[in-house]
Amino acid sequence: MNKTNNFSQTLITILLAIAIVFAGVFAVTTSTLLQSVPCLLIGLACLVSALFEKKSVRLDSVFVLWLFSLLYFVIRAWLSPAKDLGISDLFLILSLNGVFYLNTYVLVKKSSQYVLLISVIIIGVFNALNFVPSVNQFRDSILPFASGDHQSGMYNHRNFCGNMMMMVSLLLTCFVIWGKMPKTLRVVSLLMVLGMFTALSLCSARGAYLGLVCGMLMIIGGKIFTSNLSRFKRPVVLGILMAAIVACVILWVGGSKLLDSRGTDISNSAEFVGRKKYFGMAIDQIPDAPLLGSGSMSYSYKSYENWGDFRSREMDHVWVHNEFLQSLADYGLVGFLLLIA
Repeated sequence: MNKTNNFSQTLITILLAIAIVFAGVFAVTTSTLLQSVPCLLIGLACLVSALFEKKSVRLDSVFVLWLFSLLYFVIRAWLSPAKDLGISDLFLILSLNGVFYLNTYVLVKKSSQYVLLISVIIIGVFNALNFVPSVNQFRDSILPFASGDHQSGMYNHRNFCGNMMMMVSLLLTCFVIWGKMPKTLRVVSLLMVLGMFTALSLCSARGAYLGLVCGMLMIIGGKIFTSNLSRFKRPVVLGILMAAIVACVILWVGGSKLLDSRGTDISNSAEFVGRKKYFGMAIDQIPDAPLLGSGSMSYSYKSYENWGDFRSREMDHVWVHNEFLQSLADYGLVGFLLLIA
């Protein structure tokens, strides 16, 4: 790798790391103003790769699938009936596709991967520090919008915090299991994973917790199928078992707390009844455009056509609260399958 490639790889890595940390700290999800910052940084990184990393692109099946997905979602979002909602979705679509392309085809240096991993860990650490009241006060003084606590994280919303902690903890878990690193760094990373598990448990975010459990089952299954434990020394095996037991205890205690706080008689609760109505309205919408969907975030306004007897201004009709049904309603069967792929 020549000096030009080294410079471009370093520059792309720095741009992506700043974009990831900015997006994580400011929780850019619905504000196009905040979304524009990481989107521009990722776009600049893609421009650098186009100028200096042309040979890194491989025309394989993954690249073809990525390119088709990018074109489909961009065109579908741009042609959405509500143009502003389509543009809002485009910020996330373009950013996500840019990160996938750069991470898959351009950033081949291990140092680049480590920098990106550290940038994600920083976000997790920021959320985990909500256990410390003095840190909360300092954060609230410099970021007034982030008046969260141990349950809602930096974003003052348990679902944002829970989902972010779930993704970070699973990524760091994979790094601990399969990454090559000194023993000290592995132990520190493992302790961070357990801390993030605890922080996630305190969020009381049901979807994030379910995602964590399913993700851990997939990671454990992957480790079992890719490893031969007989080649490890006994202390290493005992250490792995102890870490697994501690993780299971945290997940069990967290799950029990979650069911106690948010799962009491859920089948008869107003929230659960409302969710069933949301799902029903999305299912009613899907036949309107089963293949290509009704357009970006179309559920937010088409739900009013499918209210039926369910009319309450106190309920949230903007989101389906189910990503599978949301993608089917907005982007159709084609978009749903591309997201799964």
